[in-house]
Amino acid sequence: MLRALATKHNVTLLAFVRSEEEKRHARHLAEFCERVETCLLPRSSWRDMTVLGASFLRGKPFIIARDYVAEMDAKVQELLATNSYDVVHIDHLQMAQFVPNGGRTVTLLDEHNVEWRIIERVARSESGMAKRIVAAVEWRKLREFEAAACRDADYVLTVTKEDSNALSALEKDGSDSCQPCKIYTIPIGVDTRYFEYSWQPDPEPRSVFVGTMYWPPNVDCVTRYCRDILPLIRRRAPSLEFDIVGLRPTAAVVELGRHAPGVHVSGSVEDVRPYMSRSRVFVVPLHAGSGMRVKILNAMAVGAPVVTTSVGCEGIEGLVTVRKPVQSNPNREANIWVADSPEDFAEAVVTLAGDEDLAAGLSRNGRKLMVEKYDWGIIRQDVLGLYDRIEADINRKRAALG
Repeated sequence: MLRALATKHNVTLLAFVRSEEEKRHARHLAEFCERVETCLLPRSSWRDMTVLGASFLRGKPFIIARDYVAEMDAKVQELLATNSYDVVHIDHLQMAQFVPNGGRTVTLLDEHNVEWRIIERVARSESGMAKRIVAAVEWRKLREFEAAACRDADYVLTVTKEDSNALSALEKDGSDSCQPCKIYTIPIGVDTRYFEYSWQPDPEPRSVFVGTMYWPPNVDCVTRYCRDILPLIRRRAPSLEFDIVGLRPTAAVVELGRHAPGVHVSGSVEDVRPYMSRSRVFVVPLHAGSGMRVKILNAMAVGAPVVTTSVGCEGIEGLVTVRKPVQSNPNREANIWVADSPEDFAEAVVTLAGDEDLAAGLSRNGRKLMVEKYDWGIIRQDVLGLYDRIEADINRKRAALG
């Protein structure tokens, strides 16, 4: 997004970082950003518990209150007071709390997900009573906050039509909080040159899940997979290994690697591409989420055959799922396998692990879709087109004011 905008506009970046190391890594962004400012985002279990208790008392959504940092608030106000910006691009809902309402600068809220829907789905699918109650309270507060943030923004950007429809339908005080005419949908892209086609599965059959392993939907995803799906797979494919790859795995995820046979928890790795390339199957058994799963786009670009759920592939256009029975359906156009029940998901994984022709077809077709529809070269033009429209609106308003 930064590279795209910087081709035609002067960009100032103000971003959270989690560590001094991330702050150092951010310096290279000055190659195409006019100015780069960072602010440390503190995170700890103790702080989360304190914020959670306060959010219950104050009625503010936890995930919003958790990311409030006074230093960030002060930096935003300073930049707005000392510079003349045409647009403030608010990346993620949590950042909307730092941008004042009713200012002269145009605001664009970039909604990577419909956040309240993620928590609402967690509330419906969570097995633990305490977490289910917390999620049930949280999603209602978050829906109210998200509706207000969308209403206050001049433009709203989503990554899927499903998210656009969900935001358009939000109501607050009996009226639409976000009119469809100011919502635009531009999907997430994939760098198909970086994620080049490289699928070459190991002789020893492997499957893989890649994701941020402290994000609750991902933790729930791999936990359910190991509990409900993997035992079914083991009955038919006992030698199929399962790799869990991703940043900062929780204690529950680490335990899966210690006690579940054939499960390997890698944690953070330098490069996820080799894990995708060597796996027979890339699994995404998500049941809670919103937006688009970038992991699926990246895996398909590499050529890894993907098995996911209806929620997992939500918002990705151009998908053609495998039709069953595979013995009597050629599936020449299939580029993914969608399965929602544990039994169907296990069948899909086992079949792809053993059917080289079907897996190769999904591999080729998935890559083709990424190159033709989701390559960043294509998405970049959509982003710049939206900013051209915003610029034209600004110029018309200025002309009207004389």
